[in-house]
Amino acid sequence: MKKILKNFIVYSIYFLLISLSCERTDQENIIEVKNFKYNGCKNTQKGIISDQEYIRIKEIDNNYLYIEHINLIFNCCPGRLFVNAKFTNNEIIFEEGEEEHGCNCVCPYDLSCEIGPIEYKSYQFKVMQGELVYADFSIEFTASLDSTFYIN
Repeated sequence: MKKILKNFIVYSIYFLLISLSCERTDQENIIEVKNFKYNGCKNTQKGIISDQEYIRIKEIDNNYLYIEHINLIFNCCPGRLFVNAKFTNNEIIFEEGEEEHGCNCVCPYDLSCEIGPIEYKSYQFKVMQGELVYADFSIEFTASLDSTFYIN
């Protein structure tokens, strides 16, 4: 009985050490979002939205990204807008959303924030709205990054 208990303890410690020493490459990491701002619903004439929608991504303050999403379409009465960011391996996931769908109309908004710290390297950048991949593009995150991506 003592031998069985001893073997159980030894094997338990062995498997614990193996599991702790394995590197996990698919782990999600939350990225800090700071200085999040957005304007109210922009004025449109008779519900016509004609300005081009785009996302600008720029490196600021060593390992932080400044993100602007211009002419983003959300509900006219969104409650409040929010953003979250995380990364997995070589993918940055930038989630945008609205708290509620209070009205039967939509309008363009401009939002901006800073996310980081993030390591300088190549990333696939995905903009998510709920489960929908709203935009998906590659970035090379360097100290000189300043790119604009147009949304069709």
